[in-house]
Amino acid sequence: MMEGFDLLIAFVFLTFCGVTVGSVFALVAWLRVISEWGITGRRNVPAALWALTASVCLDLVAYPVVLKVPERWQDHQFLGAGLVKVLWLCFLIAGFGCVIATLQLLRRYSGPGEGTLRTGSRVLLIVYVAGLSSIVYLLMSQN
Repeated sequence: MMEGFDLLIAFVFLTFCGVTVGSVFALVAWLRVISEWGITGRRNVPAALWALTASVCLDLVAYPVVLKVPERWQDHQFLGAGLVKVLWLCFLIAGFGCVIATLQLLRRYSGPGEGTLRTGSRVLLIVYVAGLSSIVYLLMSQN
């Protein structure tokens, strides 16, 4: 009955941390960029901010999408794991990719919200590395 419960905790924890931590940093960065619009008159949004926001949004929609997988498909195996696990993992890996993209885009950006974006993406990188490595470990130990 409790089989796979540890894996569920890892998925939920990584999703929750990605959404909460990422949302805080993204919101603060958005506020800094928007407040700068009134001062400079330029309405440029850095690409790194879009990438960080995409990471948060991917984590945010992962759980509802996984819940909507039809029951008849939930038992299907894909790469040795259930379809729901693989689908959720794909969302988390895409969010991780957006965090990597944020770090790369920040190398060329200097402007409002840069420090917040840099700190937030580094914190999310640590969260993702720890969470994804635990998920991979748990998936490998089940098979």
